[in-house]
Formats: sequence, structure tokens, C-alpha cells
Amino acid sequence: MKLTLLKCTNLIGKVYVHTLCTHCDTILSMNKADTTTINVRIDRKTKEEAQETLENIGLDMSSAIKVFLRTVNITKSIPFELRTENGFTIAQERELLKDAKDALENSPGYNSAEDLHAAIMCDE
Repeated sequence: MKLTLLKCTNLIGKVYVHTLCTHCDTILSMNKADTTTINVRIDRKTKEEAQETLENIGLDMSSAIKVFLRTVNITKSIPFELRTENGFTIAQERELLKDAKDALENSPGYNSAEDLHAAIMCDE
């Protein structure tokens, strides 16, 4: 990832310096007067692992969060697929749970493995 400094002058001559991420064409910094602070509580391990990953791609934590929030604003969505603890998307997990419920409610029950085997063999 490459960061480039942009020097911009508005119509009344005020100079603004921005940092542009050339990977995603996102402006990462702006004038202090235009900023606000966000405080986030996170466990130490998650923070340290994220910092290491971000350093490897040339970003600091603040810039990565800015990219994330700007992408949320642009796409009006979370910029990645959310997954459940089982590794499925939310839609996939809902479908699996629905299918399992349908199977329990609509499938015939069997008293033994032999009965199940006989039913399977009948279907051929």
C-alpha cells in the first residue's frame, strides 16, 4: 500500500494537506478542525495482532479505521462478509437451520438402522 501526500488549496487560499491511500483512492487525513475522536475498547491480543498485520501492509491503526469507516459510508454496508462462529454467512446459516428444522418436522422417523436402510433401498 502506498500513501501519498496531497497539498490542496481552496478558493480563498487556505492550504489543506491530505494523505491519500493510492491502493483504494481514499483520503486518510484531513484538517484537525474537521475531525472528531472515537474511543474503542478491544482486547489486547486482537489489537496487537491487527497492529502487526496493518504494519505489514503499511497502515497504522487510525488510517485503517478511517478506510473502514469511509468504505462503510461509500457502500452503505459493512465492507466484508459477516460470518457466524461456524464460518457460514448469516444467510447460509439461516438456510441450514431452516433445512434442519424442515427435515425434523417433515421426515419420517425410523425405529432402527434396518428400517432406515430398508427405506433407502425402496427409493432406488
